Amino acid sequence: MSLAQGNSSGAAPAKRGGSLTILLRGILALAVLALIGVSVGAALTPWVPAFVLLTPFAPQVAVAALIAAVLGFLLGMRRLALIPVALALWQGVLVMPFVWPAPAAATSGQPLRVVSLNLWPLNPSPEQTVAYLQQSGADVIATVETGREWRERLEVLHAAYPYRADCGLTQYLCGVAIMSKLPFQSTFIGPARPGEIPVLVAVKVDWNGKPLTIAAVQVHNPRIGLLHGFQARHGDALSSYLADDHGDAVLMGDFNSVPWGPLQRELRAETAFDNRGRLAFTWPSWAPAIFRIPIDQIFTAGALTVRNYRAGPPVGSDHLAVAADIYRTAP
Repeated sequence: MSLAQGNSSGAAPAKRGGSLTILLRGILALAVLALIGVSVGAALTPWVPAFVLLTPFAPQVAVAALIAAVLGFLLGMRRLALIPVALALWQGVLVMPFVWPAPAAATSGQPLRVVSLNLWPLNPSPEQTVAYLQQSGADVIATVETGREWRERLEVLHAAYPYRADCGLTQYLCGVAIMSKLPFQSTFIGPARPGEIPVLVAVKVDWNGKPLTIAAVQVHNPRIGLLHGFQARHGDALSSYLADDHGDAVLMGDFNSVPWGPLQRELRAETAFDNRGRLAFTWPSWAPAIFRIPIDQIFTAGALTVRNYRAGPPVGSDHLAVAADIYRTAP
């Protein structure tokens, strides 16, 4: 009788352990299916515009896939574990050109320090944002969502940044502005394509004895006109406008898209602008870095190179700023 009782008491924990393993395997299989769905859906964006909302999550999918692969091996699901390994490699290939630094180029002259920030109309700490911009040490600052209240708040920067171009003071419904310590040789404010958006603010300055164009833009959120591909149209207009610009130039702002997504991929393919070799996760500012996405960008074109590319600290906006030191490459 005692032997029979011993067998009975040992069977229950074994059964519970087996049930838990089955449950964990089922959850893991569903998680892998979800990761496959996000990855494949993002790849189908050219044919299904709504899937553009899936493109920002390649880094998160890659990390989650690696975790799923480890769990798969631990749970004895070795064949299934190969699928998330493949997913991690796939998504990693998309992101790696921006994580891996570009080869260092020889530079000449002093750097031009630039900062780009989405100010956010609902910013609960505008004084913190203004203090950050004041202390940034930037030579040129680009802001987006620069409404009337923000213009008033930024007046305290006028002494340090006396040269300004602001599309909100023109006929265009636009919140893009550029503030500079360097005087403007010329200014352009207008749509990338007549009658459409986005609206660009572009200025030309003399830097180290040569002309430099500095432009700022905000591309609309992809959720606006999602089913009609409005953001793709705006990206096409921006690429077409910039295609003929072959001089030294800096383009920055809130692109509401990620570097490996279709909009920025088209911009690099059809213009001289590039943003490979640098990555800063900027939105939403309150989230840990692994959960943020890099939608704020600084592009360069011509004989320029970027050093010290970085995200700024949280300063009240739902975006982090992006900042960089721009150098001319040595002749």
